[in-house]
Amino acid sequence: AKQRVFHMNLDGSDAREVFTGYSLSGVDCGQVFVADSEGLYRFEPVSYDPTQIVLEQIWEGTLVSAVIDEYGIAIHSNLETIIILDRYTLEEIYSTRCTYPEYLWADGKLSLYGYTGAHGDQWVIRQTDVRAGLTKEILTFGEEIFDSLGRTFGITFYEYFRAPDSEAVRQAFAAEHPELADRNGEIWVLDQSPQGALQAVNGEVWCFARTVKLVRETGSTDNWLICDGADGTVPAGLRKEYVSRV
Repeated sequence: AKQRVFHMNLDGSDAREVFTGYSLSGVDCGQVFVADSEGLYRFEPVSYDPTQIVLEQIWEGTLVSAVIDEYGIAIHSNLETIIILDRYTLEEIYSTRCTYPEYLWADGKLSLYGYTGAHGDQWVIRQTDVRAGLTKEILTFGEEIFDSLGRTFGITFYEYFRAPDSEAVRQAFAAEHPELADRNGEIWVLDQSPQGALQAVNGEVWCFARTVKLVRETGSTDNWLICDGADGTVPAGLRKEYVSRV
């Protein structure tokens, strides 16, 4: 089925189809942005009569997603690349690799998931101020595996899953911790990692993730974390539902 774009009043009345074969990418500064398999387009909504709309292609390529605001246009292409265009000149001002599908473009800053650590398998969230050209880590996840109660065992993700002797490590671990086996005898452990989207809330970056500390504090394996350059723990003054089970 082809994607369709509609225009309607805020109460849902007077809905009319504007485009077929395009998806809505954003609305900013009085301009509407749509995308198809060949690129990103914009138009001035003087009229929503399809016969009166003239599309201007501002980027050519296969699009995964786009985010538009006054700071720029972030384009995630199928080449696993994020490109930032100047909002007004449409010149490319930044590009980087993005192999993980979730990213956040807000307030002129691009936040991405990535890896760090000695073996390149420790999750990290990095934020780049595109105009200033500065990148910093805003949240780094621990390396140890743990169970659903938040117990750690002194074994890293690399040692358990990827090291040359990881099979022997898993066998020894299973023998030592039979209580972790499910009904099929499979041992389940967790790693400290992001679990989905990044969100901007009041100028702060949040992510849905799991860490040992919040599993212990909330009893939930998945929590919202604030990406503040520290350990991600939500400040005590915030309401409990920010870190409750979702």
